[in-house]
Amino acid sequence: MSAKQHAHAPQAQRDAAALRAAAAPGEAAAPSDAETLGEAAAPPSAAATGESGLLDGTTQAEETTLVDVEGTVHPLPGPLGEGALLVVDVQRSFADPAYLPWLDEAGLEAVDAAVTRTAWLVDQARASGVPVVWVALEQLPDSPWRTSLWLRGLEEGTWPVPDEPCVLGTPGAEWFRVGPLPGETVVPKRRYSGFLGTGLEAHLRETGVTWVVAAGLTSECCVDGTVRDAFQLGFRAVMTSDATTAYDAQTHTHALSVLAQNAAVVATSASVAAAWTHAAAAAAGSVPPSATTPSAPPSAAPVAPSTAQPTAPPSATAPSPSTVAVAEPIPAGRP
Repeated sequence: MSAKQHAHAPQAQRDAAALRAAAAPGEAAAPSDAETLGEAAAPPSAAATGESGLLDGTTQAEETTLVDVEGTVHPLPGPLGEGALLVVDVQRSFADPAYLPWLDEAGLEAVDAAVTRTAWLVDQARASGVPVVWVALEQLPDSPWRTSLWLRGLEEGTWPVPDEPCVLGTPGAEWFRVGPLPGETVVPKRRYSGFLGTGLEAHLRETGVTWVVAAGLTSECCVDGTVRDAFQLGFRAVMTSDATTAYDAQTHTHALSVLAQNAAVVATSASVAAAWTHAAAAAAGSVPPSATTPSAPPSAAPVAPSTAQPTAPPSATAPSPSTVAVAEPIPAGRP
């Protein structure tokens, strides 16, 4: 039974809404970098939500709620101090055009837009005091993932294949265009989910986290696996619709639809940032609307397919952090 078995809207209606509202790859609607960015989409008005206005002109809903991609107003999943942003696998193997020669222009644009919005959301989290936890695939060169080889029809002796993603110690495992600052937590993983065989759950519980927002790559695979496990482990989960993507629009839209049914509230990065910002201001005792609504995330410029070779990617632009590594690596020899 799904988490939304008793939802009022029929499945076809929810799927149609997801198709309309979720920011599909390559179709970001935010203004360009050259434009003066206006305020992010604000939560619904007091008249729409039934909330009374406050003396400073804001509404109670603006301080305490999150609006999903269908326009539904949800209570904030928990206190701001109990939230965290999980950034999953924004690494060269998954995001750098030099490593994606097979991906078409629309797919490259989708990845670029998701990385741009992830970087913006990381800045918003830091500004609001929300901890950022970085989850990175680091495959061991001497420990084959046997079931992955089987699924791909490869022999075990071929591990790692030349284009194997994010092998520890190779450039493909590096962060791409965004990365952790000194002191931010990094969780290496060996499989899809950030929780499988790692210390992520223990770290979140030890730091008092009860709800998480997910961003990164890719929406149908490692982000999906991490969000599902977060939900099943008791963490309330929010999936960003535009700070994640798959390599094609249909797969991305389907991933968002399935997660919305079963494991997460799906919301835009602007909606998440607005909720954080209003909650932070409310905790400080003041919510001036113009000062607490973040600017809209920038839209990404189209990315042309790269001719660079994966063996010689450009140098990293992300900071080189002294991070706290949290991991209980999967033992060698596990399938």
